[in-house]
Amino acid sequence: SSWLTHTRPHPPTLKELQVDIQRQLRVLTNAAMIETRAREEQEQMARLRAELQRGALAPPSKSSRVE
Repeated sequence: SSWLTHTRPHPPTLKELQVDIQRQLRVLTNAAMIETRAREEQEQMARLRAELQRGALAPPSKSSRVE
């Protein structure tokens, strides 16, 4: 990309292109993992809110906390 913008005198080598593709795949994999984790956390929070609204769970009282 920098070669195309004339900030680099020579085109990237095949090895540089392969390394960049591997980096892009790592980024996509990590992003998918983060999105999955965030979705699971949102679903868990929604379930907990629903249980609280139904009265199935009572918020912990100060006296029942373990310190």
